[in-house]
Amino acid sequence: MSCCDDRSCDCIVTAGPGVTVDGDGSTTDPYVIGSPGGAAEPLAIGCGLQGEGTAAVPLAAYPIAGERPWADDWDCDAAATSTLRCDPSSGALWTPPEHTTAALTLQQNHPMGTPAMPATGTVVIIDDTAWSEGLYEPDTLSLCRGVSFSTEFTGHAEISWTAGAAFDLAYAVSIDGAGALSRLMYSELTPSGPAGRRRVTFSTAQATVLPPHTGYAVRVYPAIRVTAGTVTIHQWITDTHLFALTR
Repeated sequence: MSCCDDRSCDCIVTAGPGVTVDGDGSTTDPYVIGSPGGAAEPLAIGCGLQGEGTAAVPLAAYPIAGERPWADDWDCDAAATSTLRCDPSSGALWTPPEHTTAALTLQQNHPMGTPAMPATGTVVIIDDTAWSEGLYEPDTLSLCRGVSFSTEFTGHAEISWTAGAAFDLAYAVSIDGAGALSRLMYSELTPSGPAGRRRVTFSTAQATVLPPHTGYAVRVYPAIRVTAGTVTIHQWITDTHLFALTR
């Protein structure tokens, strides 16, 4: 139903929150819709935003470390510990790639020709071609992130020995190509004992925290020290377990 007749109107205009209505709707005093003071109410700013929401001062994300373009690498100097950044060329927020992990297990059967080892007196490498290696190549992305790298070698050896034999099985361990140092794994220490044959299992591990862009290699060789009698190596198998985690 219209609120106007042929000669006049009798209407009511109701303003909503934050809106004003001035004038009486007549030709000489028309309605004017506005807001108090002639400006919109200020926007409420939440976490992570800055600005006023106006053309001069628009709303924007507020990365604590400031603006910086994406790069393939970045350093840790001081700018801040925050990783959230704004790319000034696109206005997009970005963070460095997520942390990554990698794990690998492999088994190697070392054919050594069933060597019979007489008394050696010291630890010797049984066969320098029968090695296993845990290798990390320097491929990290960030100068700010090193890598925790660990490798474990589990040996399974089938051996037999003569009566009166005394011996130690070992791994000879070389790190980054340095000279191999022995780690004793299994021993028969009674030189008056009978002859025997046995399959034994043992393991050794190496772990380190690497600086960014740094590689690491751990290589192990089957080794033995025979102090009496003769020991024959029938089989030597190595399980190699690798694990890497960016810091």
